[in-house]
Amino acid sequence: MNNKFVLCPRCHKYFSVNAFYKQGNLSDKHYRICKDCRVKSQKAYYHKNKEHCRLITQKHNDKLKVEVFTHYSNGIPRCAICGETDMMVLCLDHIDGKGNQLRKELNLVGGLQYYRWLRLNKFPGGYQILCANCNLRKETLRVRSGIK
Repeated sequence: MNNKFVLCPRCHKYFSVNAFYKQGNLSDKHYRICKDCRVKSQKAYYHKNKEHCRLITQKHNDKLKVEVFTHYSNGIPRCAICGETDMMVLCLDHIDGKGNQLRKELNLVGGLQYYRWLRLNKFPGGYQILCANCNLRKETLRVRSGIK
């Protein structure tokens, strides 16, 4: 199959099948236009539709956050200490307090990258959902007690 040459209808050049993105997870299905033309097309679409793309991305990000927080709250995203449910103030807490260390080991910035990693790794244990106040209180008590 890799020996097959296909004409890209945009740039009118022939390429091997490897120059075309796979469509979905089917190994024998490819997009009709080559990778270079597809990238140019996607960039042009983005520049014409920035606000729409931003809203779609935000919706996807919010859905991922809800998925992660729902998992670690056992059903309804809420603070494990006080019961707060406002998603604007809820955050993911590393129960053992080694979140920064793990993020550095995994080379993750945090937030959405970290949520994707959690989902990809089937939601490992050691996390809880806290509101910002309870999370700050927990960290302040940890620092004051001298725990590293």
